[in-house]
Amino acid sequence: MSQSEVAAHQSILIVEDDLGVGELVRERLEGMGCECETVVTGREALAAVRERRFDLLVLDFSLPDMDADELIAMDGIPPFVITTGRGDEPTVVRFMRAGARDYVIKDSSFLAELPLVVTRVLRELATERSLADARVSLESRLREKDSMLREIHHRVKNNLQIVSSLIRLQTPADADDRILGIMADIQSRISAMALIHETLCESENLSQVDFLDYLVALSGSLESVFVPTVRPLHIHCQGTPVELSMEMALPLGFIANELLSNSLKHAFPKSWTGEARITARTGLSETGAPFLQVEDNGVGIAKLPGLDTEHTETSLGLKLVRVLGEQIDAQVTHMPQPGGGGTVWHIEPRTLGPKVQPVAAQG
Repeated sequence: MSQSEVAAHQSILIVEDDLGVGELVRERLEGMGCECETVVTGREALAAVRERRFDLLVLDFSLPDMDADELIAMDGIPPFVITTGRGDEPTVVRFMRAGARDYVIKDSSFLAELPLVVTRVLRELATERSLADARVSLESRLREKDSMLREIHHRVKNNLQIVSSLIRLQTPADADDRILGIMADIQSRISAMALIHETLCESENLSQVDFLDYLVALSGSLESVFVPTVRPLHIHCQGTPVELSMEMALPLGFIANELLSNSLKHAFPKSWTGEARITARTGLSETGAPFLQVEDNGVGIAKLPGLDTEHTETSLGLKLVRVLGEQIDAQVTHMPQPGGGGTVWHIEPRTLGPKVQPVAAQG
């Protein structure tokens, strides 16, 4: 872009107490295509700035009523270039720290150098305005996409909840316990999916799920689906907040759903006595990988009727745990509680997976 193209129609206020110098500066800048106005004092400059928008000030350091330092410290002053007869380094440094775009020394080359400096500064300002406009446009588009994604997650959640309600409505009133159990399992799996979308919809970051928050919501949902008939059961959620990508959160959420459902349904039969405890934990391991741990103090997985712990395909829920663990390349282990009784499940991906990070501490 040529000098005249950069300067065309740019509004410049010249603040110069020497009328002769001010006229020469105006002549040079108008010759470039600028639209110029000249004032002599700082007060006149302030009045002009309040009445009209200027793209740039060409400001003499020493004015009859104030120094340039006083003027540029006031609110609403446009970008400025300092002209001065003092070329000492401390003065120049002070100008630049105060926000001057550049400075020009009033020497024999002053009138030749000033147009070059003004052109460069105007070009920089135009670039900054263009970048600011592009940023505003980009932020607007991002807000629109953010809103659209939230609406998508909200609708998916609602649709899944409708499916769950239809299943409940279609369940025969005289269904036996086996059918009711199957329907409850289906509803819990649908709820596990819906909760992922609900958590994302309510999150500031639409690409990641706070898995601890998800566990809390999932536990509450499961407690409402598998209402105990013998004793009160409550899932305690512990650990540290960890943000997981959708690719990691969804399989791990399904695994949590299956393991917690099993504890609620099978770990505490009528013959069991004591205070029931079910705990879900999450966080980051020493390797930086997220983990899920589900434990209870019930009868233990080895004592569940009809279940081969070495071949978990005998249980659909545990088969899902194995398949989903393979999907995220996780090591899936289970063991009795220390001292016997109950079961501890530990699921930990061998690799970090996409976009896994701890949630930043608040405050």
